[in-house]
Amino acid sequence: MAAVTAGCAARAPAAPTAQGASTGPLAFARCMRAHGVPDFPDPSGGGPQALQVRPGKVTVDGVTLRETPAQFETAQQACQPTEGQGGGPPSPQMVAAADAFSACMRSHGVTNFPDPTVTAHGLNIQVPPGTDPNSAPFQAAQTACQSLLPRPAGAKAGG
Repeated sequence: MAAVTAGCAARAPAAPTAQGASTGPLAFARCMRAHGVPDFPDPSGGGPQALQVRPGKVTVDGVTLRETPAQFETAQQACQPTEGQGGGPPSPQMVAAADAFSACMRSHGVTNFPDPTVTAHGLNIQVPPGTDPNSAPFQAAQTACQSLLPRPAGAKAGG
């Protein structure tokens, strides 16, 4: 199942120790690189990383990874223990941006596009079963609404 997700793959930084953190976003990024995702970026901006998983493509903070979603998922499962406790739920601004993105997708013809699910560590928007994210209507809606996707603090738009 494809997902458009913000902030689920990595979490807000845990407080580093003098010896270096063994959990938290930086440890998670290092682990992902060690487990076959060499382009996984280090976290920036102190908030959760923006993650998008689409058929055949994974993007983290605007960096499109060469690995398939299945390869990404395997590394993510291996690195889950390094994620740590995270920095808490997404900001109200990120939730509002995700809500706006979902409403935009619906207004552009993807009428069954869901509202985001807010978790303790991020946002998740699942593409509904039976919806083809490669279809022309879906792609047109996503292009029109892309700028509304929530971005963590410090992330650049238009990745």
